[in-house]
Amino acid sequence: KSSQPRTECRSTHSRVGATRAAPGGRGSMGGAREPDATALIEAFRAFDAEGSGEISLVHLDRFLRQLDAWWDGEKAELLTQGAGVISERGYVRYEDFVDWIFAPVPAS
Repeated sequence: KSSQPRTECRSTHSRVGATRAAPGGRGSMGGAREPDATALIEAFRAFDAEGSGEISLVHLDRFLRQLDAWWDGEKAELLTQGAGVISERGYVRYEDFVDWIFAPVPAS
């Protein structure tokens, strides 16, 4: 079993052992990322041999399975589709994905 925090899943937002973004976080608002977000981007960058800012769904699936065996290719694909981070080539824009993960959760 992993010592990582459990994954919280909701129909509109998902978190992968993440903390909330600091006010003024990156993304459409601009600004600096949290250290955890920067570390996650660096981890994804290891799968980005072309330096394109994109990784395959297969690589994302492998990455997520390392966090928790619950993840599979179908769940990874649904997560990225829900986040709107699939490029025209069918790859995951990982910086956008990380920004989405760390975005503040809207108040209910």
